[in-house]
Amino acid sequence: MSVCDTLIHEISRQLHISCKCIRQTIRKFDKFHTVATKPGAGRPPKVTQRQKRLIKLQQLRDD
Repeated sequence: MSVCDTLIHEISRQLHISCKCIRQTIRKFDKFHTVATKPGAGRPPKVTQRQKRLIKLQQLRDD
């Protein structure tokens, strides 16, 4: 076991989190320089924010 594995094991014991979770978090930080959740790659919305505002405004005027 290397020094790094020993540190990960100690951290996992203190935080009550699995070693795998800590390794994944370290890899994620090394790759993206953040641990925040990145937005998923999904289909882009068909309606823009401006169009959404106009629709809401029209609904308010119709009422």
